Amino acid sequence: MGLIRVEDVAIGFAISLGVGLLFWPRGAGALLRRDIATAFARGADYVAATARQLTTGADADGAVRASRAADAALHRLDDAFRQYLAERSATRVNVEDVAALVGGASRVRRAGQSLASLGGMVDGNTRLADCGANLDREIHAFQSWYVTLGYALRNNLPVPPPHLRDTEGRSRLLACVRDAANGRDKGTAHAALVLLWASQHLDNLWRLEAHLGERAREASTASTDIGNVA
Repeated sequence: MGLIRVEDVAIGFAISLGVGLLFWPRGAGALLRRDIATAFARGADYVAATARQLTTGADADGAVRASRAADAALHRLDDAFRQYLAERSATRVNVEDVAALVGGASRVRRAGQSLASLGGMVDGNTRLADCGANLDREIHAFQSWYVTLGYALRNNLPVPPPHLRDTEGRSRLLACVRDAANGRDKGTAHAALVLLWASQHLDNLWRLEAHLGERAREASTASTDIGNVA
């Protein structure tokens, strides 16, 4: 029994040493940096997939796959953030800035969930694809910005400024929605309102870009690379 006990302790020590060697010298900070980037990218993919399903009736399976990928990425980010906080060196960076980035990734994922819920409120026969097409450029710009933000955080590059709004597309969308809502068909009017709500979700995510960009710059200023603080 004593020999078995010694073997168990030795095996546990070897595993701990192996994990330590695997993470050193990057520590949990490097994993956190990578997982923040992945969570932003997968969350943006999810929002784009659900928005396009809502506006054009795109393949629902793609939105489901994007949802699962976003959920998995956020779970990994949560684990990495917990490990990051457990490291003593995490105090070298303003944890509030890092927490804001983690929370921002969660907000992006929740926006995708909200858009998915809106999609369930629209009858496919009354989907206003012509109106929804006016959101295409905004959806693409949003997705590109959040992917770029994650890439910048992961590779210690300059944080991108908020993307330029597609004001012409928004004006066309509002005009199209107004015309549809003024019609007598209740289903069409309802679909028009859903599109308007969807555009508001994209507006909120655009406003979030400035906040996340500021937090990312502050975190980078406090430490040259949040992955090297460990």
